[in-house]
This record gives sequence, structure tokens and C-alpha cells, in this order.
Amino acid sequence: MRVRVASGKERMLITPPKYGMYSVCAQVNDIGVVKCPLELGGEAGEGGLQGQFSPRVDKKKIDADPSIKVFICSPGNPTGMTIAFESVKSILDYENFKGIVVIDEAYVDFDGEETSAVSLLVKAYANLCIMQTLKVGLAAISRAWNPNCATSLNSSSHKAPHNISQSTAHLALSAKLSPSPLVTMKNKIEILQNSQTDILRSLAGLCISN
Repeated sequence: MRVRVASGKERMLITPPKYGMYSVCAQVNDIGVVKCPLELGGEAGEGGLQGQFSPRVDKKKIDADPSIKVFICSPGNPTGMTIAFESVKSILDYENFKGIVVIDEAYVDFDGEETSAVSLLVKAYANLCIMQTLKVGLAAISRAWNPNCATSLNSSSHKAPHNISQSTAHLALSAKLSPSPLVTMKNKIEILQNSQTDILRSLAGLCISN
């Protein structure tokens, strides 16, 4: 946010309900916030282009500020819903949009690598930035990716509340160079997903009476 949004001059667009730190960081850095709530109705199912928790970005708000920076969390926090690629493309392809779309993929490991916009979208759009938490669950360390940049940015050095200490940096390098932490991470994710399935099955079997 500090890297791409000019303090006191530019604004960012968010899609509530969303990760709470976006608004906090915006206030800390004197950045205006424009809100376009997610679709909350469930008539069209969940996800996709028009289902529950799909983005509803008002093009009029882009027309009013073509250079606005759009922040999207996918999978969403707290919704857990992956944002459809077509929804992101509809913003990027809008002729009046001159800003940047930032997709926060901190939770993409729980949804499968095939849902990441890195391989499908980031190479096609110079104004798309993908942020991912460094693998193996090191949430204090995140990186921003775009092949049009000379390097990947360590976003933790540009925003509160995370600072990277020497010990954390050493841990990150060790995790990155060793294959075993990735295996451990994937095993833990599988356990969590299986537990989620068990809970949903148990809840569905409950008999609730008035």
C-alpha cells in the first residue's frame, strides 16, 4: 500500500466484508477508502460472477477516480470464497480504469494452486499485482509478484505490523530452500480440510427442533 498508493492524494477501493487491516493501513497512511460491498444475496448460489460473496465493483466509482487502486482478497477473509478470474478481468479490461488491481492471495494454499491468478492473469496485465504469504505458513513474510517488476517486493518491509527480524529471515530462507516444510504444510492443510468436511457432515446430520 505504501509502495503504490500516494498518501493524502490517492484512494483505494475495497470490497467488504474483507480483511480488516486494509482499512487500518489506509487510515495510518492517510489513504482515502472507497467501498463496494460483495454480493450478499444467495439467489445465484455462491461465488462465480454473480453468486454470494462475488465482487460488485461499481464502474461509476472507477469513472470518478480512474487511477484508484483496487484491493481484493481471494480467497476472501472472512468469506473464504475465491474470486472468479472473470470478475478481476472485468475491472482490468474496463477502458476507463487506469489504476492497479492488487489481489491478496494469503490463503490460496487452502484453495489449491489452480485458483491462483499468478499463472493465468499476472503475465497478461502490467497493472495487476499478486500478493502471497511465503509458503509454509510464515504469515509475517509476504511477497508481491509481477513479472514486469525487476524484483519481487518484500511487502512486510513496507507496512505495519510485521517486521522481519534476522531470525525470521533465516527461518524463511531455510524454509524456502528445503522441500520438507512444503510437505509438512500441505499435510497440515489436508488435515484441516478433512476436519472441515467432518464438521460440515456432522452439522448436516444434527436434528434441530424448536
